[in-house]
Order: sequence, then C-alpha cells, then structure tokens
Amino acid sequence: MDAAEREQWREADRLFARLIELDEPDREQLLASWTLPPALHDKLQLMLGASRRRHELLDAPPALPLAGAVPDRIDPLLGRQVGDWHLLELLGRGGMAAVYRAERIGGDYRQVAAVKLLSLVLNGAADHARFRRERMILARLQHPHIARLLDGGIDPQGTPYLVMSLVDGQRIDTWCEQRQLPLPARVRLLLQVCAAVAYAHRQLVVHRDIKPSNILVDADGHACLLDFGIARLLDASDGSSTHCTRAFTPDYAAPEQRAGNLPPSTAIDVYGLGAMLHRLLTGRPPQADAHGEPLPASSVARAAGHPLHARALAGDLDAILGCALASDPGQRYPAVDALAADLHAWLDHRPIHARRQGRWQRLRKLVRRNRLASALALLCLAATLVAGGAVLRSEWQARAQARELQAVVTFQTDMLKGIDPQALGSKLRLATAAAIEPAPASAAAALEQMDFTGIAVDLLDHAVLAPATRAVDARFAQQPRVRAALLQTLADSYGSLLRLDDAARLQDTATALFEATDGPAAPHTLASLRARARLAVDAHAAGGEGVWCRRAVG
Repeated sequence: MDAAEREQWREADRLFARLIELDEPDREQLLASWTLPPALHDKLQLMLGASRRRHELLDAPPALPLAGAVPDRIDPLLGRQVGDWHLLELLGRGGMAAVYRAERIGGDYRQVAAVKLLSLVLNGAADHARFRRERMILARLQHPHIARLLDGGIDPQGTPYLVMSLVDGQRIDTWCEQRQLPLPARVRLLLQVCAAVAYAHRQLVVHRDIKPSNILVDADGHACLLDFGIARLLDASDGSSTHCTRAFTPDYAAPEQRAGNLPPSTAIDVYGLGAMLHRLLTGRPPQADAHGEPLPASSVARAAGHPLHARALAGDLDAILGCALASDPGQRYPAVDALAADLHAWLDHRPIHARRQGRWQRLRKLVRRNRLASALALLCLAATLVAGGAVLRSEWQARAQARELQAVVTFQTDMLKGIDPQALGSKLRLATAAAIEPAPASAAAALEQMDFTGIAVDLLDHAVLAPATRAVDARFAQQPRVRAALLQTLADSYGSLLRLDDAARLQDTATALFEATDGPAAPHTLASLRARARLAVDAHAAGGEGVWCRRAVG
C-alpha cells in the first residue's frame, strides 16, 4: 500500500473511532452530516460493516477473540510467511494496522499468536535501529495484565510487524455490561489496568491510547491491556515523536493530545484511565462543559435517566474522576499509583486525597469500615474509648505511610515524568542538522549514521538519572525504606535504557537497604532480589543469575 492509501486508512480509522462509540441512530446521523471523498467513504463503510458482524472495534488490537474474524476473500497476504510466522486468518484491519492469527511450527511444537502489521514503511539503517530499540523496550514489559510481545521484525518490503500473545476475551465495557457488575466490581477491574500502566511507566513507556477496545477481559475476570507502544512507533515514523499526534481515540484522549501541543507524558495515561473509569461507571465517555472541564459523572448519569446510579457516583467518585480528567495536566493525579490509591481508599471506605473532607465525613467512613467495633462502642463507653484509640493509632500509621508514598510519588514524578529517549534523539538530530547547514553531502551522510538515540540516553543519564540518584542519597539518607524504593525505580529506569551496569549497581544498594530494614525474607527484599536476577540474565552474566535466584528463594 502506498503513502496515500495508508493515509486514507488512518483517516478512516480516526473517523471510525468517533462513530463506533455512538448508538446506531446517532452514528448514522453523524455519518450523513459528513462530506467524504468516495474512497474514504468506502473504507469507513467497510470498517463499520465488519464491526456489526463481529461486534468489536476494527482498529485491530493485537489480541482479539478468534470467533467472528474479518472475511478473508480479498486479502492477498493470507498464506504468506512473515518472519517465522505463517498468516492464517485476518482478525481485523484499521488505519494503523492489520492483525492476523498466525502460527509458528518448530520441530516439536506449534505456537499460535496475533501478528500485527503496522501501516508504515521503514527505510534506512536509522529507522531499522530505532524500531529494534523500541521492540527491545516493549519486550521488557512482562506483567500479568499486559499482552506479551513475543516477536517482531521488518519484512523485506520495509513493513514492521509485532507478534503478540493471542487473548480470548471481551472488551472491558461489554464484559461489565453483560454481567451487570456493581460499581465496586468495575473499580476493582480497572485497578488491574492501573497496575499494568503504573508498571509500564516505571519502565519509561507511555501507552497513549487507553480505550475499551484495547482492554480485553477473559472469562475469569482477568484484564489484559493491549497495544503498548503502538502509538509511540506510529508517531516516531513520521518525525512527530516530540508531540502528541493523531495516534489516539478522540473520546478517550487527553486535551493536550487532541491539541497536539505538548510532548507525551504519563499525564496522558492518567487521563486515559480516568476516561476509561468514566465509561465503566456511566456507560459513556467523558463529557466537558463550555469551559472544557469534565462534567461530574453523577450529572451524566442523572441526565441519562439513572438517578440511583447518580447518587452512588456523587461525592468521592465524582472527585476522583474530576482529578483524573482535569483539562490541565498539572492538576491531575501526579502518577497512576496516586489514582489507584484513591480508588483503593474508596473501596475501603477511607478518605481520599482528591477530596477535602470534614471530621463528620471521615467519621462516617470510619464507622462503615468498622461496623462491629462501632456497635460495641454504643453498648460500652469504655470499649468505645479503647477501640477509638486503636483506630486513631491505625489512622495515624496509615497517614504516615501515605506521606511516605506521596514522597516517593512526588520525587518520581519530578525526576522521571515525560522522559522519552526517542524524542530527545529526534531533537538532537534536528539541532545538529540546523547547526551545520548547509553541509556537504559527506557530512550529511555521516550525520544520518549517527546514533542520536544512544546520545540521548547518555544525556538522560547525565542530566536526569545521575542527579536523581545523588538527590535520593542526599534527601532520604535518614529514610532507608523510601531511599530503597526510589533506587529500585531508578534501577528499573536504567534497565529500560539498557544501562545494565548502572541498573545492577543501584539494584544492589536497594536490595541491601531492604534487607537491613525489612529482613532477608520480606516481600520487598525478595522482589528486589528477583529484579537483580533478571538484570543478570539481561547482561548474560554466567553464573550470576543462579546466585541471585538462590538468594531470592532461600
């Protein structure tokens, strides 16, 4: 497919994302109001027709249910070999990619997966090197709620492809509606996704396109997040990696994404998770007022004719959604962990950080969390005083732990938010090209061969990570657990940038601190030892893996 055809598919995919979230009458009305070129109109109608047949979005997440695949009568790629994978069946096609069920057969095994062919062409050594680096970063994302990257490469025509695990599940909103889940169960389901996104952020990867079709839930209630890194790869392919561009879904995109005027950051995913929560709790994507601020979810539910539902959303959930969906990125939760902490507090009937509450509201939550103790308190004043003292001590300890967590979150946000080696590499290339212009042909050729991404990694180390390490050692010298947690995060960041020696050095220090504060068999210590073992494997350190793994289990 040529460049014009790819651009038509991408535009069709953007319009399709707006239409598919609407009810059928509203969808037809909006489509009739558009004046589209015939070729674009035909592609959009093809995508809408296929979505009606299989009741799923056709922007092609990499892992879709096998049932109801897109008809393959006109697909010339079926039966072809892509890398080690044999394409068997077209699962979906959109403007950004096409997805196939594929298999790989070895001497004594057969593996089935989803092969995603991206709608872009990579030419030249620099493009190939960038794609390989992005693939290595995505391959490190190993989390129970993230679809695993199994393989990837570039075919002889220059088309990149990714091979993902094939997940048998439903869209998260469909899964919730079919089972008529209550609000707490929907919140717990989204917390699985929050855990996946928070893990990816610690690996310096931002999703950028969190939406219902990118989250599948299997029959056991296990959520799986798809398409990590796809928006990043598509943006980088046309030189726009330093700003938020069109690789997103408008109804779930942050305002700065739609405006395209800010570099991508973790705040985009905080908004995406808030938008996803809004959809699960109200059945609709977020809606804004005349000033661009989000309407309270309770108001949306009340306008839709669900007064009881609106009453349940009013208060804490409205405050949580308002903080996550703030139009100003600086007014949102500073990290996904902070959003998750408030959702856990809501589930446990504890005060949330997004809403200032008086003593009476805090007391009501306390009573709901401790019903038996409250009942006994009414019978005996002495028991009330004892129970109240114990609860207050617990509350003080919880607040102390919350302050410690907030210190970690704030430090991580200040030091690491928005780090993007690809964007820095692109800026370095543009700045260097401008500095030597006009340049002889030999100089331009040499410039093309330079590894600006590697230079950007060195700059990140010098300008961000190394100062952050020194700051941790200085600011938290008297708080060993906080220092250990921050050094763990910095070790993860060095590992994501493939600076394995630096990662191992910080990981060793974090492990020693966890051992000294929590003991050798504590969960944090064992997790730190396992992380050190993974670094040993990455560095191909013969014998090192066994030593660290034995410490982790012994």
